[in-house]
Amino acid sequence: MVELTGVGKRFDRKWVVKDITGRLTSGSVLGIAGPNGSGKSTLVKMIATLLHPDRGSISISADGRPLDWHERRRYIGWVSPDTGLYRALTGAEHVRFFARLHGLADNPEAVLSALDGVGLHARPGLIVGAYSSGMAQRLRYACATLHQPPILLLDEPHMALDAEGLRMVRRVVEQQRRRGVCIVAGNRDDELALADSVLRIGSDGA
Repeated sequence: MVELTGVGKRFDRKWVVKDITGRLTSGSVLGIAGPNGSGKSTLVKMIATLLHPDRGSISISADGRPLDWHERRRYIGWVSPDTGLYRALTGAEHVRFFARLHGLADNPEAVLSALDGVGLHARPGLIVGAYSSGMAQRLRYACATLHQPPILLLDEPHMALDAEGLRMVRRVVEQQRRRGVCIVAGNRDDELALADSVLRIGSDGA
């Protein structure tokens, strides 16, 4: 479960997120919508523990118990255009790297299965520097879902993806719905259509 209570974030003197409250339980998909600069990505980054809120609180629990700030990262998968990839590594090397980060055993079959799930199985040895932007986005999905996180956060989930890639995203979201919760931040109608409910943030971050 994810619960937000009066969450706010400011940079310098400007509040980019103000007084956001909501609750998300297992089996739910929440959309976060708002104009550019409204704080959608900032809010998702706070849930992902990449930023600390300056006001209010974010509570995340799993198996009936609250998780502390450091524990949460093991329970979260994160896909964003900001997610950095290493240009000199292959797709398979990326997946193995993220598997180690999450304490998973080195399993070549699991690596290929993760790449297959996002449509990158044909060229596991291709370095990321030779990827198209759509292939890079697919790889982010493979790395974010490898450890089957109870919470999946998607910021601009359809970025750079073709029609086949959009179908892949729908599959991932439906799998996540069965596993836990999913939060989708975006402005596109087809992105928000993935959600059961939508939290709309105004231009002032509230």
